[in-house]
This record gives sequence, C-alpha cells and structure tokens, in this order.
Amino acid sequence: MKKFFALVLVLCLFAAVPAFADGLTEDDFMGTWVNIYDNNDGGVTMEFFHIREDHRVFYLNRRFEKDDPGFGRQYIGSWDVRGNVIHLKYGDNTETDVYMSDGFLMVPLGGDQYVTFGRVPVWGRAAGATPAPAPDPTPEPAQAVQGVAIPQGDYSIGADIPAGKYVIDAGSARRVTVWTYDAEDWAEYYYIGSDENEQTMIVNLEEGGRLRIEKATVYLRPFKGFDFDLFK
Repeated sequence: MKKFFALVLVLCLFAAVPAFADGLTEDDFMGTWVNIYDNNDGGVTMEFFHIREDHRVFYLNRRFEKDDPGFGRQYIGSWDVRGNVIHLKYGDNTETDVYMSDGFLMVPLGGDQYVTFGRVPVWGRAAGATPAPAPDPTPEPAQAVQGVAIPQGDYSIGADIPAGKYVIDAGSARRVTVWTYDAEDWAEYYYIGSDENEQTMIVNLEEGGRLRIEKATVYLRPFKGFDFDLFK
C-alpha cells in the first residue's frame, strides 16, 4: 500500500497499555531504546534509554544543529516497578512512568500523547560477558539473507545509504512505515509487516533523496533481480 505526499510528516502517537498487560514482564523493558527525529533548523535530535536488569538507566539526549555539534545531556539513573508500570528516573528532577505498546516503549507527554521509542538490536556482547555459542555454520535461509539492520530514523541517500535498488524487510515487526523521498523531496510511504499484506518491498533509492523508517527496525539488502532461469 502506498500514497503520494509532498514534504509533510506526521508524528504518529499511540495509545499506551499498562506495562504488564498481555503477559509483559520487567524483562520486556530491558535493552536500548531510541527516538531520532529531524529539527526544523536542519539538525537532528537523538534520545536514548538503556535499561538494565541491575535497575540502572543510562540516558543520553543529543541535539545537533545543522552545522554545529549542538548540545546534549547524559545521566545515570534508576528504575523500579510502581504498581503495573515501570518508573524511570533519568535526571536529578526528571522521571516518568513508561509503557509498552506493540513492542515500542512509550513515554507519556500528557493527555493521550506519547513519544515512541524503538528497540535497538544487539549484535555484539559486553566485555567480560559469557561468550555466545558459536554460530550455526548453516543458518536458516531467511536469516542469511535478511540484510543490514536499519533502526527507525531518517537517512540520506548517498551519504548514509548508497543509491540503488533495495529490498526492505520488516523482520518480526507487525507494522512499519517506510517513507522514500526523491531528490526534490517528493515522498511516497508504504506499510509493511506481519499485520500488513506485504512483509517486504522493493525500493529505488535515488542519490540526494532520503529514506525514513518509522515504528521499528527494518533490514535492507540489495535487490539482485528475479531468477527467470526457472522458466527456461
């Protein structure tokens, strides 16, 4: 499914559910969560929560100006359980309850509005941690071809991602919004995921354009054409 738009972006905010509804536990909140968005002045803001089992929270917020490193804030805080929600303290005078909905961390803004954070995949291991088992020398075909993980965010074609034709795979996500922009900033958007009609899509990313991923991490791999030899 796709629709055509000029450069008009809408931030989608979801209604949150109680933290431990639908079988959720504390373990579902552990990990690294990120929200990245463009500023009106041409810069970008990145906000991270890293929530650990030892009840510590590592927080980082960085605002980049268009041509300047800008400013930011970092803090080592804590979390605890309060009733049926997780409560984060991430500043001397900054704390909040957090929720989960459809696999996203939800930070309330007030009323029925929330900031949505996506989970960052973990590919390595911390120093001193128990080594992971050796990988299976014959992985499942789907794992072998899934591609490069691209977290939700905004990417420049030519600078962040080489121009070309790609397959975008939603992985295990239920619904992902994929925006593609040409060099003149005209946009198309698509929905893919297990709740949609399509799990993957093929896009032609043009030099000078952009790719924007919303709501989950996707996997990008070069499109190598179709195997028409099967019909010979």
